Amino acid sequence: AANIGFGLEMRKVPKSERREQIDWAIDLVEMGNMAHRKPSQLSGGQQQRVALARALVNRPEVLLLDEPLGALDLKLRQQMQIELKNLQREVGITFVYVTHDQEEAVTMSDRIGVMHDGQLLQVDSPEAIYERPTTRFVADFIGQTNFLEATVAAANEVVLANGDRLRLASDQPVGTPVAVTVRPERLTVHRRGDGLETRHRLDGRVETVTYLGNAVVYGVGIDWMHLEVRCPATLAGDRRDVGDEVTVSFEPEHAAVVID
Repeated sequence: AANIGFGLEMRKVPKSERREQIDWAIDLVEMGNMAHRKPSQLSGGQQQRVALARALVNRPEVLLLDEPLGALDLKLRQQMQIELKNLQREVGITFVYVTHDQEEAVTMSDRIGVMHDGQLLQVDSPEAIYERPTTRFVADFIGQTNFLEATVAAANEVVLANGDRLRLASDQPVGTPVAVTVRPERLTVHRRGDGLETRHRLDGRVETVTYLGNAVVYGVGIDWMHLEVRCPATLAGDRRDVGDEVTVSFEPEHAAVVID
């Protein structure tokens, strides 16, 4: 409790008021039954809660959290992510959350700013950052993705490196080198010759099959590149094997045209 109230003491908050605010912060992080323990008697997650209470007790307008969960193991980190989001909603304080963990950034935020070499490349909702990145760096930084090298042919058409034309919108001038980015889970693998009508497709051969428990990842070799396709493992009856001739397809709304 004394640790949590240190900031209030430095600000010379009256003792009675200090006690009330400390109790509020302790209850907020659900540490009431451990208020008199020493730091060495607390787990990593409990110490993180104390640090959070120590910051919140001062009622700041904005709270900067710089890699707050970096030292925790995966399960505890995921648990603390949920607790932090619930806590932020309860207290109504703006959290500025710094992290190099892309999945954590998407999980924790209402808005994300992606920075590179001191430049702010894109500020948007987590969904927009993930589904509609504007640059190659942003697309590659947030999650796994595939890149198809292309050139802008018209306002709503790009030409891939192999000459295939895709109907995808771009605000870049005709002739600009770009890349089409598609997430692995947005691609679908079909048997070659299934009679697909979409023009957003590429023929290739399965080179690798990786079982992940809840998903299967196919590495598909195209003549001029390599694609990763992530499919739910529940589609057990529709599995592909190494060496299978396949067609990979995607819907245009699940692709984005990005610049370097």
